[in-house]
Amino acid sequence: MPTNKQATIRYHALDDCFANPGRRFDINALIEACNQAIEEHTGRADGVKRRQVYSDITFMESDAGWSIPLERYKDGRRTFFRYTDPSFSIRGRGVNQAEVEQIAATLAILARYQGLPQFEWLEEIQVRIQDAFNTNASADPVVSFQYNPHLHGLRYFQPLFNAITRKQALAITYQSFQEAAPTEFTFHAWHLKQFNNRWFALGQKQGTLGLTTLALDRIQTLDSVEEEYQPNTSIDFADYFDDIIGVSFLQDATLTTIQLKAAADLWPYINSKPIHPSQKVLDRHPSGEVSFQLKLFPNYELTAVLLSFGPRIEVLVPESLRNHVAKLYQQGYHLYQ
Repeated sequence: MPTNKQATIRYHALDDCFANPGRRFDINALIEACNQAIEEHTGRADGVKRRQVYSDITFMESDAGWSIPLERYKDGRRTFFRYTDPSFSIRGRGVNQAEVEQIAATLAILARYQGLPQFEWLEEIQVRIQDAFNTNASADPVVSFQYNPHLHGLRYFQPLFNAITRKQALAITYQSFQEAAPTEFTFHAWHLKQFNNRWFALGQKQGTLGLTTLALDRIQTLDSVEEEYQPNTSIDFADYFDDIIGVSFLQDATLTTIQLKAAADLWPYINSKPIHPSQKVLDRHPSGEVSFQLKLFPNYELTAVLLSFGPRIEVLVPESLRNHVAKLYQQGYHLYQ
């Protein structure tokens, strides 16, 4: 039984009833106590059902719960509930087995962030929790996440995060893959974005218009600077990336309908893992091939994704993208001649 917020409220309400020697509680009184407790804590009267309360009692009596010493006794046709030991309470008895399992599952999720700047505390917390609750730290992991702890530039994650939250301008030395030498400029960071196992900082380079995207692994130095911070007043990052793949917008790019054709053996993969949320089927061919379309802004990341499928996907339209992909294949072909 999952221990959610309402379940915890019900358990505590039942615990108070069972330990109360001044009043007798039958099932109707227990239901009323649970409903009152939920309304007091949440402001909502959700109407706890009889079956739910019986289920809660069974859980509290089990080894997965607190093994409560509950007595049932009759008075006429009514059954009442109370602790055989009035001093017993689930409060202060530590976590139960179900909660330990939830903690273990949470640790597996949190482990994804180990090694990432600003999350160094996770390793210490994880060790302490595993030791306190015996969550079997030596067991083989059952969940794995894609993460590259050796990625260059991760040390700049925390300073950038702090600069965004504290609204501080930064002096950055940066060298892109296309530049022969590094450049220095003032940068106003607005947002951090992860894509393809790399981190990017988006913001405004002082003296320029529009958005600048910096890869953290191309930053050489980063320091705070005593200049007025230029806040983000024009971009909603909650939906900014909806019409692209990745992080980059090409200059003069327009929202484009792209039609593609996938091989029969590739389509199940693309169907279960769409290239983009705008993906829409156009035609299913007798050969098993499927034509479909995307609607987005073409960029480098889109081209890389299309090339990753090799000859099992074909660009139909627009012609400019079809020719661009064909040219890249020709260049690659000549390398192996």
